[in-house]
Parts: sequence; structure tokens; C-alpha cells
Amino acid sequence: MDDVGGRGGGETECRLGFGVMEEFDDNYYSPVVAAEARVRDELMEGHRHVYESEMKEERRTHGRPGHESRPSDN
Repeated sequence: MDDVGGRGGGETECRLGFGVMEEFDDNYYSPVVAAEARVRDELMEGHRHVYESEMKEERRTHGRPGHESRPSDN
């Protein structure tokens, strides 16, 4: 029985799907993640979410519960 085009697919279809994902990871996603990390290390001393942290600090209500600048150490 031929599985091509049928429910469940065949071994070839499954392998092709994994191949597409591996190519995407190897040729696009991994290089972009590495480039972002290099830029972050060079410009922000490795700190993540700097812009979001600055926005939070500008908009928080000082002294109000739940509006702390950093999570508690408890």
C-alpha cells in the first residue's frame, strides 16, 4: 500500500519534514541567535531585556506593592 499523500504519511515525508526543520535551524535560526548574542554582549554587556527594564522603571509606581524594580530575594 502506498502512503504518499495518505494519512500518517510515509517515511520519506517524515524525513523531509525533519530535514526542513534542520535546514532552517542550521541556516537561519542558529546564526541569527548567535548574531543577537554577539550584539548584546558588545552593546549591553550581555544584559537581556534592557529596553523593557528601562520602560518598567519609568512607568512603575515607587512604593506600591507589586511595582518593585527587581524581584524580591525572599
